[in-house]
Amino acid sequence: AGSYSVTAGTGACQATSAAVIVALTDIPPAPVISIDGSGSICSGNSVQLSSSAETGNAWLLDDSPLPGANGKIYIATAAGNYRVMVDYGPGCTGKSEITTVSLKPSAAIASIKMFEGILSSDSLNGNQWYLNDSIIPGASNYSYLPTVAGEYKLRINDHGCLSDFSEPYTVKESDLITPNVKIYPNPATDHIVVTNQR
Repeated sequence: AGSYSVTAGTGACQATSAAVIVALTDIPPAPVISIDGSGSICSGNSVQLSSSAETGNAWLLDDSPLPGANGKIYIATAAGNYRVMVDYGPGCTGKSEITTVSLKPSAAIASIKMFEGILSSDSLNGNQWYLNDSIIPGASNYSYLPTVAGEYKLRINDHGCLSDFSEPYTVKESDLITPNVKIYPNPATDHIVVTNQR
C-alpha cells in the first residue's frame, strides 16, 4: 500500500507523474460450498450445490468453468470435482475447497418368472411390482401372487437408485390361481390351522 508515482527524463529535463494511491484490503474469506443431501447420486438424478457468497459466483467442474453457471445455486448432474470462484472486485478472487459428486452404479434390471401361478423376481431385495405400467401398492416382496390378468413388470431399488423396468411378463386368465382356503377346527380353543388347497 502507498502512493506511487513515476519520474521519466534525463538530467534537468524530467517529469513526474501524478501519484496513484494503492490501498490493501483484507483478503475476503474463501467461499464455501454446501451440498443438499448426499454427494453420491443415481444416474439421471441431480444434487443442489450452494455457495456461501450471494453474488459474484463462477462454478467450476474439474477446474473448468461451467458456462452460464454464475448463480448462488448450481444443480449438479455430472460426477466430478466442483469448486466455486467468487470475484470480490478488481484483482481479488476467492476459490472454495473441492466438493466431489459421484455417481452410484445403476441397479441391475430384474427378470420375472412364474411357477405354479406365482410370479418371482431374480432379485431378493428392492423389488417393486407393476401391473400395466401402474405401481402395485405394497407389492415389494421377492414374489407376487397375481389376482388379475395383465402385463407385470419389476423395478429394483438399490440404495435409492432405481433400475430400468424389467421385460414385461404377461399373465393370462388361465394362469391365475383361485385360492381354496380352509380354517379348522371350528370352533377353536387354543389354535387354528389355515391351509390353501389348490
